Amino acid sequence: MRTVEVLEAERKIATAEVEREFASLPETRDLTPEELAPHKAVRGWRILRETPSAKYALDVVLPGAFPYVLPQVWVNNPDPGLALRNAHVMRSGQLCLFPEGSSIAIDCPGSVAIKCLAEALDLLEAGDIEGYKSEFASHWSRYCDDGAGEVIIVDRPDQLVGPVSAVPGERLTAIGSERKSIEKWMLNRLPSKGELNDPRPCWASRFNEPISPIDYPSTLKDLIALLEARDLEGATWLKNHAISGTTPATLILIQDAEPGPALAALEIPPLNLGSHSGLAKGWRPGTAPPHVILGRGKSLVAGHPVQKQTVQRADHGWIHTRGGDGNDLSKKSVCVLGCGSLGGYVAHLLARSGFGRLTLVDNQALSFNNIGRHILGASDVDARKSNALARNIRAELPHLEINSVAADWRRWCVESPDNFHAHDLIVSTMGDWASEHALNSMTRRSQQMPPVIFSWLEPYALAGHAVLVGDAGGCLGCGLSVLGQHLSPVSGFDRKTLIQEPGGCEYYQQYGPASLMPVASMIASVAINATQSPVRKSQWSFWIGSRDLFTSTGARVTPAWQNHVEERGFGITGIHPWHKNSRCALCR
Repeated sequence: MRTVEVLEAERKIATAEVEREFASLPETRDLTPEELAPHKAVRGWRILRETPSAKYALDVVLPGAFPYVLPQVWVNNPDPGLALRNAHVMRSGQLCLFPEGSSIAIDCPGSVAIKCLAEALDLLEAGDIEGYKSEFASHWSRYCDDGAGEVIIVDRPDQLVGPVSAVPGERLTAIGSERKSIEKWMLNRLPSKGELNDPRPCWASRFNEPISPIDYPSTLKDLIALLEARDLEGATWLKNHAISGTTPATLILIQDAEPGPALAALEIPPLNLGSHSGLAKGWRPGTAPPHVILGRGKSLVAGHPVQKQTVQRADHGWIHTRGGDGNDLSKKSVCVLGCGSLGGYVAHLLARSGFGRLTLVDNQALSFNNIGRHILGASDVDARKSNALARNIRAELPHLEINSVAADWRRWCVESPDNFHAHDLIVSTMGDWASEHALNSMTRRSQQMPPVIFSWLEPYALAGHAVLVGDAGGCLGCGLSVLGQHLSPVSGFDRKTLIQEPGGCEYYQQYGPASLMPVASMIASVAINATQSPVRKSQWSFWIGSRDLFTSTGARVTPAWQNHVEERGFGITGIHPWHKNSRCALCR
């Protein structure tokens, strides 16, 4: 059977089981094709039921993806006020039965359909006005006007109160506590945009609880009444805009809720009552009191629509709480030396972890032979890796400060010795002793140096290492030979591992992005931990790849690591102390 035939067969079997269950239900009939069409379903029934408070005609329908999605239950010809009284009923009449992502007993489709019907009746009888408050954003979005655009808040909601900054774009309006924060966000997100549009009037009102659909404003009159009841200063601002505003304005509603503020936005087209002849009759130009103009123009106010808009938060705290691990790294800064295949992924992981400021240093250009395992791609070929990487991260995470330096780090440091001191941590992914020797010396000879992580890959990315150098313990050189070779590698070979490029004099190590990703993740974790508490002792974090990778590359586990691998196996991470070496010129 073809794939589609398998799915069709399973749907027919599941539908037949539901038919058997519903055949014994009283006051139940099949939906006609005309009745089924609005639901965009493949099968359905109308079931008449009575609760202690009302009678309902319920349509239970099976979507095309059934039994892998739940049956839907709709109230046929619902009372228009039902959706205002019950948070589980949408304006269309469809009931929200279970939270998104709920598990489905796919092998028991008949029982699932009966459960959905029972749940619908329970929800209809119980009612739920409080659900509008706890699930405000979901309900507000259903009432938003088509084509009204979207609002992006780039600062924390608690920073927004009263008059705030708003800059409209083609598809969205950005809101911030001040224009500077909007400029940073928008120019990072859309660097080709250039000059921003002129700002528009904006006010942030704060409510002590979310409003319910019955209070959702549709006209300027509704909105003024809402603000007069909850924010008198906001009401005054709105009335003044109604009288003299000549451009659209935005109102942000920041409503206290658990577990965080419920946000809404409204766009207010200009009404400019002051320009309407007759509304200020009997008063000298510019002297008519606002209440006179509003009173005389009340019919215009009552018929003037406002547009409900969805709101997305793009501030640091929300992005890295909603999609992070809870660490607040917004005030932390890291300097990454080396933006090659390993450094590129490390930089992205550090940015997505929420480090507020990154400085990326690398003077090499990206070439086509890099893009197989680099996070950058063909569109950035010939660009300096540090510049392209910074540009990429700024566009994807515009709330962060990402700087780039397309120069050798030593020249950059000589030009401004404070460059390192302005960071909380330095991460080197250069893996080159000639480049890192001087950096290692600075960790021991400069009192102002922040902690440094030295990281590198073994051949074929069979293993990876990250040495965090602290005040106590060894420096990088304590674990390396005079030629900069690691004294305790995990992998060993009976042949050379560098491969010569055809017809050229350059050599490279062969490994793919999947092999280096565990190492990049380990380095990022070490960096996060190093900025959360003072670094006192040097430590050595390591990753050992899979047995299959060792076998396929002809590698062996070196004697120094054989017992460790026998006890803990392959594909693991670990941490060891990084001790001083009495033969190290810096630490003896």
